[in-house]
Amino acid sequence: MNREIIYLDNAATTKVDDEVVKEIEKYCFTEYGNPSSLHSLGLFVQKSIESIVSDFKKIFGEDKKIIFTSCGTESNNQVIFGLKHLGKHIITTKIEHPSVLEPIKELESKGYSVTYLDVDKNGFVDENELDKAITKDTFLVTIMHVNNEIGTIQDIEKLCKIVKLKNSKIIFHTDAVQSFMKIDSKIFQNMDLITISAHKIHGPKGIGALIIKKNIELKPIFFGGHQQQNLRSGTQNVIGIVGFGTAIKQNFENDNILKLKKYLMSELIKINGISINGFVDDKTSACNILNVLMKNVEGEVMLHHLEQDNIFVSVGSACSASNKKPSHVLTALGLSDKDARCSMRISLSKYNTKKEVDFFLEKFKKYYKDLL
Repeated sequence: MNREIIYLDNAATTKVDDEVVKEIEKYCFTEYGNPSSLHSLGLFVQKSIESIVSDFKKIFGEDKKIIFTSCGTESNNQVIFGLKHLGKHIITTKIEHPSVLEPIKELESKGYSVTYLDVDKNGFVDENELDKAITKDTFLVTIMHVNNEIGTIQDIEKLCKIVKLKNSKIIFHTDAVQSFMKIDSKIFQNMDLITISAHKIHGPKGIGALIIKKNIELKPIFFGGHQQQNLRSGTQNVIGIVGFGTAIKQNFENDNILKLKKYLMSELIKINGISINGFVDDKTSACNILNVLMKNVEGEVMLHHLEQDNIFVSVGSACSASNKKPSHVLTALGLSDKDARCSMRISLSKYNTKKEVDFFLEKFKKYYKDLL
């Protein structure tokens, strides 16, 4: 696609950073050895991976293991199916990503009990409800950090503390795919397991990671060549790992993204019939995600009208875009099925400009008026 586009779907995926592409090329054409090989070419690549692992430990803590996976979905499945279960009860929320909810439903079908925590109208978990949900059989609590559809930031530090005070042996996992490198990573220091993904931060697709506290025991869900500390067999995705390691060193310009989001939101709410789903303030909402409710105009219809002008937005999670059901996240907030379908997600990155946002606003206002 050579035409100029305005890409406002960065919660689905992001443009790969130029520096990431440059580094990847080196490992495609010159340093292309298999990291499991014993010759010098393979050993060079293995040392490169070890250096990248060290960079991740600087972010998450030296008491962590880093396992590279194919994506956030695999990392979440590794947690849910790979834990050596010391109980039969799991706690999660009603607004998790499908890659958490679906494997949990699989365990539920096999006799595990699950508590799905409600959220309030802005997407926040009730701390008292979490505390009350913990039982002697609870072995895992998994709560996402930033919601991928509405951008709500859970206070996972506090939620983790509630769990650990009740029972320190309970494993606390957070899906941090949407928050990694957008929010200070110090908050992850006490987490047992953390899921992250490269393609949400201008890295390549097909590479994620699971951050594991060293005292946590997991069993593998892949078997084969014993790579990655016997936890994830298979030849490492060197190009992906290198791209991921390069991506975390780039400037994400989060302050500028937030300024652009605030401007966009201030202009949108001036329009009669427009409101924002799940937003309280800047401190409790991701800098890049905005979910817009358009009274009496379906999100998918608006999406295709904007697409005519090469403006790209979304109506929810990219992983479930073909699902015609209303968003489970928005209905969990209390929205009717109709209002959930009349919602649209806009998500920004460092590559977006005010000029682009102004063009979007111009076209959005026109189409919204026409569609009404």
